[in-house]
Amino acid sequence: MKDLPKVFENPINEETGNNKTYSYQTHEEEIKRPLDNRPIDQKINSIFSSDHYIYKIKVAIIRDGKQENKILIGRNKDTIITLENEQIPIKDIQDIYLIQ
Repeated sequence: MKDLPKVFENPINEETGNNKTYSYQTHEEEIKRPLDNRPIDQKINSIFSSDHYIYKIKVAIIRDGKQENKILIGRNKDTIITLENEQIPIKDIQDIYLIQ
């Protein structure tokens, strides 16, 4: 093999610190959604019968006053099943709605 030219090397004389610190900012907006006073069971039935549901659907579930964003894949008599195979009892759900 012939002698190839040397590759330029730029010496690093100082600490770079790449990816050691970062900033994360969330911008929370209160989303106004229409008041839905239907029972939870009817809301879940309407989610699974909507045109948006084929195999999985993104929803926001409110339990114990906290909102959790989950991906639902199915339901049975007493629970809904998430993509992570978590079974959430329907009786524990305070509110549920679609995330667009």
